[in-house]
Amino acid sequence: MSLKPERWRLPLSHQELLKRAIKDGASSKTVSDEQRLVLRQICSGPERRVFEPEDFLIAFKLALTDAANDVGIPPGPERNDYLSRLVSACIEEFYRYSSNGAGATRADNQELSAGGA
Repeated sequence: MSLKPERWRLPLSHQELLKRAIKDGASSKTVSDEQRLVLRQICSGPERRVFEPEDFLIAFKLALTDAANDVGIPPGPERNDYLSRLVSACIEEFYRYSSNGAGATRADNQELSAGGA
């Protein structure tokens, strides 16, 4: 019997945002401004200060795969490329902000609310 805690997952509200954001962009070669805004909201959430970056990224990847399945993006090279672009953009957004105890702060020191952009 394992006492290891269950892997942390993104909150349902973030999972829903992610589903809506990826629904129409599967054929795009770039991450849209709207998608990047959603990634920024997810990456600036209060969870980023609670969990290790690796755990946050794993939770994001799991949610992204679930979202792609839920919106019907078929498996294949195009899906893999699309999801890889979104993961890369998520990493960029995650490290673009630094925690300051009151919320997320952008690299240019503009404060963001804990759940917004």
